[in-house]
Amino acid sequence: MQTINLERPEGGASFGLTLTFCNTAEEFCPNLHVTAIMEGSICQGSMLEVGMRIYKVIGKSFSTFDEGATLLKSTDGQLSLTV
Repeated sequence: MQTINLERPEGGASFGLTLTFCNTAEEFCPNLHVTAIMEGSICQGSMLEVGMRIYKVIGKSFSTFDEGATLLKSTDGQLSLTV
């Protein structure tokens, strides 16, 4: 696993990600699968790539899609993603 750090401006700038939730027996742990990154978003040009799986947001794991998405949406400033 690796950590990707992003800077999200205050005011809730969109990450521009399309995500699906994965939580099957074959998976390491519940994760958000990155299926698309919008052009011009804060994630474009970062180390985050389509196909990666996000396991933790700001060091916190999650067990549902809503929990993971809420962690992403509620974080302004420095954001770390464990992929």
